[in-house]
Amino acid sequence: MLRFVMSDSHQSKVSVGDLVEVEVGVVAHGGHFIAHHDGITIFVRGADTGEHVVVEIDELTKKIARGHVVEVKRPSSNRVTPRCPYYINSACGGCDFQHLTLDHQKDLKVKVVADSMKRIGGIDLIPELIEVPGDGFDWRTRMDFNASPGGRLALHPARSNSLTEISECAIAAREINIEQINLDLEQRQGAWGERIRVGIDASSYVHTTLLKRSRLKHQVLDEIFEVSLESFWQPHRLAPEMLVRELQRFLHGRKGERIFDLYGGVGLFSAFISKMVGESGEVILVESDMSSIKDAQRKFKEISSVKVIESDVKNFLGKEKDVDRIVLDPPRTGAGSAVVKEMVRLAPKQILYISCDPATLARDSKELVSAGYAIASLSLLDLFPNTEHVESVANFIITP
Repeated sequence: MLRFVMSDSHQSKVSVGDLVEVEVGVVAHGGHFIAHHDGITIFVRGADTGEHVVVEIDELTKKIARGHVVEVKRPSSNRVTPRCPYYINSACGGCDFQHLTLDHQKDLKVKVVADSMKRIGGIDLIPELIEVPGDGFDWRTRMDFNASPGGRLALHPARSNSLTEISECAIAAREINIEQINLDLEQRQGAWGERIRVGIDASSYVHTTLLKRSRLKHQVLDEIFEVSLESFWQPHRLAPEMLVRELQRFLHGRKGERIFDLYGGVGLFSAFISKMVGESGEVILVESDMSSIKDAQRKFKEISSVKVIESDVKNFLGKEKDVDRIVLDPPRTGAGSAVVKEMVRLAPKQILYISCDPATLARDSKELVSAGYAIASLSLLDLFPNTEHVESVANFIITP
């Protein structure tokens, strides 16, 4: 039975399952908003700044609680009705902000990035918002599902190991017909718990790990990439081109230069960096994932200026002595201090850092700035609409 704890209660703690009324404060990294109750900080899902809501407590530690909104007593003007029934019922944790307008989501993400840079990195800087066309739906060209015990595609609720069988996904590309894939899944015996990856290519053909695996062909500007389903590829249908445009806008590569493409994946950036440095220059793509390595080797087998290196980034950098510029696109964990120290030792004139996590970007930025680099620009692209995720591009130049 749910226990309602009033805000003026003498009880100093709440319990999991309790309902509390709170005034919602600022947005926090991770898709939550901050609220307080009897000295406890609550990270709230499904809210907005300034709202008066009832929150059910889902998790509790000594210092913080996590909860989700079950009733809105005073709504924000930015609140809308979510399109997805699984989001409304908290049955899927893939989205964080479907209850808010897309414009407001972008404003929140600008605040999160700026706050992370200042609070974690000690850097007072507001990112430039780069507009991404679209209404926030029908954008995800790659999806990972789990097979449910009932033999259907399923996703996890937020912070849960349970599974919700789904028949549609509002942010998935419309070409991904989940019901058709469920029919294919029914033919597979013993698939329970198996990860099912789905992707669409440039011709809108749907590839899945249920059927014979083939490479997906993608075109980005004037370059063609053949990418295995197991290799990383940006999920938003516009992301590859938009990120390449940011690379071309900020990376000042010159003929004959030596440039590292760290965490280079299948070579999305290397393909365009190679045009900057020409045949007299050198691009070194460093990646540790074997599927991506094979795709990159196939892509650049006839381009002598691009070398594909299978290596841990730190180990690779530790053996190098000179480089003109560095491009890096690390996972959400960021580059980390060991990699940053190696980059600083090499003293490239420019470091272009593509990040999918504001907190780790801020952490690494602090170390780079302390070592003598300045942030010449910071741009933000909302390439994960209706979720808390965001892509940033930070341009570091070495100061005299």
